[in-house]
Amino acid sequence: MLDAAALAQAPLLASQPAPQLARNRAMLPEQPVRSAWEARSLEGWTEIGARFGVSQVIVAADWRLRLPELARSDRFALYSVEPAPGPPGSQ
Repeated sequence: MLDAAALAQAPLLASQPAPQLARNRAMLPEQPVRSAWEARSLEGWTEIGARFGVSQVIVAADWRLRLPELARSDRFALYSVEPAPGPPGSQ
């Protein structure tokens, strides 16, 4: 879970201020987070992966992210955050 302080410190994770419901709470309401995560492009996830060292994301099974799916259960889905491509010839 993201806490409101972490969200405020990471502009990549929040394009808008936290909704009033989220202020002074230990966790954020699901819907604004879900909407933002499901709308995020593959390029946006790649940027988050590079900036924060994220390589995988686990969410509730009914969420659909724009990422390659690694595994799914009846409760959770695991997605891969692909690394950003390096400069030509770096591989």
